[in-house]
Amino acid sequence: MFLLKSQKNELLDLIVNAGFDPLQFELEEYSNENKEVLSVRSTTHPEFHFYFIKSPDSTGNTVIYSPGKESHREQEYLTITWDSRRTPFFNWLQYLKREIEAPDKWQELLDASKSINWEITEQQNSKFTYQEVVEIENSIKIIKTRITDLPLLAEQTQRINEKLDYIKSKAETFGRVDWKNLVIGTLITLVMQLSLPREASKLLWIIFKEAFKKMLLISN
Repeated sequence: MFLLKSQKNELLDLIVNAGFDPLQFELEEYSNENKEVLSVRSTTHPEFHFYFIKSPDSTGNTVIYSPGKESHREQEYLTITWDSRRTPFFNWLQYLKREIEAPDKWQELLDASKSINWEITEQQNSKFTYQEVVEIENSIKIIKTRITDLPLLAEQTQRINEKLDYIKSKAETFGRVDWKNLVIGTLITLVMQLSLPREASKLLWIIFKEAFKKMLLISN
């Protein structure tokens, strides 16, 4: 194979230095269409891989890897020097770490919304009564108190409180349906923008649901 044992050892060192468990990777060497290929694949995320490919005439090398810097799959044509091949492998490990550790916000949002069965039965867009506005204000006070128990940063708590104040201000002028849509849209925005941990976002959905259950006529 065109990589030396010492070079393959260095690939393993790079994996470890990047903070990965080396047992979560596998190395394979094979011939493919008259080309020599060395493959490093993540066993925990098998869709992600790095290929060293040696051209038949030995004048250069190609590396193909996923994930890339800006796309799912990228390719580079390199010289035959070891440094030219080692650098993209190092970069690939950073891209891999980024994608593995990135939260799936869309899935978290879907999971959280499904978990509470938020089904609105209100159909009339009539205005809230004075007493209902007072109840909304009291509900918002409850939410502000309860979110202090969530694992939130100070700026995240502040952002939620600002949105709650906005929701409260619109209760006097919005119709019920419009206000309901405002509440749900605000919650979705908060979950997406604040990058909340999955458990925190789920609890936030539940807190909102319980606090506004009467005003939104949410079914069980």
